[in-house]
Amino acid sequence: MPYRYGMAPPVRSIMAMNPTQGGEMVLLWRDDMSVGQADIDGDHRQLVALVNEFEAIARRLPEDRALHVALAGLRDAAAYHFSREEAILEACLCPDRDVHRQEHRALLDEIDAMIRRYFVERSERISKASLGGAAEFLRRWLIDHVIRRDLRISEHLDKLPAGFRLPD
Repeated sequence: MPYRYGMAPPVRSIMAMNPTQGGEMVLLWRDDMSVGQADIDGDHRQLVALVNEFEAIARRLPEDRALHVALAGLRDAAAYHFSREEAILEACLCPDRDVHRQEHRALLDEIDAMIRRYFVERSERISKASLGGAAEFLRRWLIDHVIRRDLRISEHLDKLPAGFRLPD
């Protein structure tokens, strides 16, 4: 049964042990999180994988470069996804598209701030605790946003103009 927006499950209910990640808990993509638009659902699956990758790298506390690359890659993928999703929101004239766009901007701003604190200004020490907090924030934001905001897109997909194409 699909989630009703506004009723996000606890994050733990969409996590599972992953033997390939040393038995650590990872986010799982579930079909009931689908908005019904293949490109957007594919982007969401990729974002789940990138959050899991960042968390796995963060657990190992590798050199700064690997963490920076993982976080910057997540940021770039999110920005790309948001541009595509916002094109759909505009084309469908979704009523909450401005709030949706603001949430996207807020996440990108927070990831930019993490990159600045950890890798540019070095004002926050890289530790398991700080990276665990960053990973938890990213995990919760992604799941909460997909379930509480993005699932509403499915209600408006029938309003997409004929021949609509996502931007590259």
